[in-house]
Amino acid sequence: MSLLIQNKLIPKCYNLKLKIDPEKDNFEGDLIIDLKWNKSSHSDKAFSQIILNGHQLIVTKAIISDIDLKVSYDKDLQRIILQNDRLSELLQSSQDISLHLHYLGRIHTISSSSDKTRGLFKIIQNGDFIFSTHLQPTFARRILPCIDEPSLKTYFQLSIKTLNKFRAVSVSSIESTEHLSNNNSNSNHKWQIVKFEKTILLPVSLFGFTIGDIKNIQLKTLNKIPISIWTLNHEPIELASHSLNVCHKYLPLVESIFKFPYPGKKMDLVALPFLNDMVMENFSMITVHKQLIFLSPRHLPIPEIRFQNMQMLVHELVHHWIGNFITFDDWKHLWFNESFATWMANWLISANESEYNDLWSNYDLYWNSTLKPVLDNDTLYNNTQPLSIAQLQDLKSEKSDFNSTTNELFDPYCYHKGIVILRNMELTIGMENLSNAFGQILCNDQNLVHEQSIKPMDLWKLISDRLKSENIINFFISWTRLPGCPIVSVTKTSSDDMKNIKLIQHKYLSPEIIENQNMIEDVPYHVPLLMQLPDGTTDTKNVIMTDRSITLDYPITLINKDNQANVIVSYEIEESYDDFLKMITLGKISDNDLFKLFYDLSQVIGNINHQKPIHIDGFLRILNHIGSLKKEIDLHTLGYWKSLNRATKLLEFLTRFYNLETNESRLKQIEKIVSKLFNKLSWETVDWIENYANEEELAIRSSLIFLSRQNETTFSICEEIFQYLKTGQNVKFTNKRIPIQIIGSVLKCMVSHCKDSKDWKSVLDMHKPSVIDKIVQNGRIEGLPNIDTSSLLINLTMESLGFIPGYKETQTLLFDRMINFISSNITTSYIEGTFLGLIYQCNQKISNNNSLNETFGDMLWNIFDKQYKSWKKKLDKEIFYLIEFAIIQMLLLKGKVNNQWVLDNPQYTAIVQEIQQDITTKKMKALQQQK
Repeated sequence: MSLLIQNKLIPKCYNLKLKIDPEKDNFEGDLIIDLKWNKSSHSDKAFSQIILNGHQLIVTKAIISDIDLKVSYDKDLQRIILQNDRLSELLQSSQDISLHLHYLGRIHTISSSSDKTRGLFKIIQNGDFIFSTHLQPTFARRILPCIDEPSLKTYFQLSIKTLNKFRAVSVSSIESTEHLSNNNSNSNHKWQIVKFEKTILLPVSLFGFTIGDIKNIQLKTLNKIPISIWTLNHEPIELASHSLNVCHKYLPLVESIFKFPYPGKKMDLVALPFLNDMVMENFSMITVHKQLIFLSPRHLPIPEIRFQNMQMLVHELVHHWIGNFITFDDWKHLWFNESFATWMANWLISANESEYNDLWSNYDLYWNSTLKPVLDNDTLYNNTQPLSIAQLQDLKSEKSDFNSTTNELFDPYCYHKGIVILRNMELTIGMENLSNAFGQILCNDQNLVHEQSIKPMDLWKLISDRLKSENIINFFISWTRLPGCPIVSVTKTSSDDMKNIKLIQHKYLSPEIIENQNMIEDVPYHVPLLMQLPDGTTDTKNVIMTDRSITLDYPITLINKDNQANVIVSYEIEESYDDFLKMITLGKISDNDLFKLFYDLSQVIGNINHQKPIHIDGFLRILNHIGSLKKEIDLHTLGYWKSLNRATKLLEFLTRFYNLETNESRLKQIEKIVSKLFNKLSWETVDWIENYANEEELAIRSSLIFLSRQNETTFSICEEIFQYLKTGQNVKFTNKRIPIQIIGSVLKCMVSHCKDSKDWKSVLDMHKPSVIDKIVQNGRIEGLPNIDTSSLLINLTMESLGFIPGYKETQTLLFDRMINFISSNITTSYIEGTFLGLIYQCNQKISNNNSLNETFGDMLWNIFDKQYKSWKKKLDKEIFYLIEFAIIQMLLLKGKVNNQWVLDNPQYTAIVQEIQQDITTKKMKALQQQK
């Protein structure tokens, strides 16, 4: 139970005096707590105790208004119990009540990054001392007896007695410094007492201080606010100059967006050699790991490093308005606190840095780092549907304890989804409106938002009231309480009128959800439409979709322009695809928007709940159109790298499901499209091997090689690369390093053209250490950073071996050779990869077994069925789990036979049940996440 409910008296101000001696492993504390009567206490009865949080503290004296208190401890709950049976009687008429405690606490010595920076800790480097605090989320109780809950805000007044040579900073400015004589001391040290001003209202987790052998650099804003960066005396503080300039530039900019002055008198950043959470936004004294703010001349030119540094610093500055001045009453709101600071930091950087003015449409800075993880989670099915932010945070709170760190309370999914929600609210409300609302609330509603901790919902309710729109609070409720994400279908109300477009929204269902769909709640979301009109402008008539459907009397070309919202869009009318073709021809669609179109198609194609014939037809129409553009318009001219990378992966997905016998026309259509796209890249010279535009170009080339692996032109290219890798004897490739990203597809192409066992063995030899060593040592391959090239090459070779060609005379021979290799080498490293090709082609008929209607999948299952128990005994569990998982995928690929789901077929039931039990173990789940 919360101490705010249990206690009749609660703190209103902590007056704390500390003595810190660097030669001791503990500190002395003298604390006077000004108390007030607690209106929120549930008890009207007489009381005999005051309970405070305390951990690793020894209280030697406890007096309240001249009344002695008995001290006891509840170590499990980290509480200090102060008791007197007459407490209620003696204090009932008192108004000014003070609790006086004298106590000892521990100083933790930190020597490495593995040591826990909790409470008060010290670090010694090169003879320099630094003492600092880390109090979030529940470590304030390690430096003073207190109510260590974020819902209580109090004042603090700190004074520290320590060595004369030490400098000190805290969460308020220094009020006075008194240098003491050591006439009455046995120590040779000279002492000082540093007294700090009274703070603004803060929860205890935002209190803190730093003392030691430290120095600083400083700049002042136009409003005379000093901004300082502090570090140990021996550190090269000049490396923090860039960080100081960022803070100096952005503190006034943050003020301007909130329309409210910075609530402190100074801003300090303390660079620490070790800090578990890397950065902590104590009010006006940010502690940060030095690696994050020291930028060397070697690092400064790197855009990614500069952005990370800038984003972190602006994020921490934003916290001083939202997170420090306005605080939240429970740690389960940590996601919102952090999401808000990052969203606002991103907006400010995008608005003020020309280098990052496309931040929100940047693939790496927004999509890949933020929106994609959210969509991937919301479209995923893991035994249960995705949970909402509210549900996840309640679970986090249940699992947390007193030793949990903010990193452990932090949920990356909720954090990322929070940024997306806030970005969408900004786009639909407008930043100017939000800025005005923040200013009004901070100036006029401090009794509601500063004098007490609040919930995120309270803040948005006030913003709704200020802007006179209930949609704002409802938008926030919709996205935090509803799990998953919506799918919006673009349809028509009549067949011949493009102006009557009907948008319909439902909850997106992953492909695994086939049964019991009526049990899944399908509540309409507040969907930000972000629609593009035919003239390229953004629609302002219909900004948010709140009902199941909406009818438009005007044409649109895109929903979710610039790929900003957490929504899947299903275009289900021919006119939409006509528009896409026109925009591609005219260069009026960005790589970002085309990428999101292909991403959304990949979420519906193959999904029995959402796929319609027009999705595949429309997808192939777009790719065919790109491949059919004028000869001089190649892929380099178009620049659709990220979108076409996604598209070619979707083509690979399609070819897995099409059977040559039943889908011959569709496969031929795909083959022609692949050929056109293949010819939109230059292959004649080998310059592309080293002079490629980006990683996406390599990925596209790899996919096109794989998709056209049966083609003789592709084979001739791959054969030259393969022979060069093995022998180094090819003038065209002299001194060239083949990118490892394409080697998997090259090897699969080689296997697909094997005419006999000798050809197949030639590829198999690529997994031998002697062959690999020669390739790597002679510099014929360009590996990937932080990945062992030799191990990766073995894995790629193994994965290629099952892509057996369809030649009648060799098919069965190579299949048998493949199975013999697997059986004889079942304990060999990466053996699980050999199943890839066989599973990919599981629906391919065996050429000389047509009378039996047998496929690769049937034959592989027969082998697996016979060897199941033997392999399970021999193989490492994790490797066997991967093989089991692959077999289940194969059975899913086989789909229905005679209108019966393969997985329900008695032929497979017994082993499948055992496999499913293995797959649902915790170990398997962890392994799948790692892979």
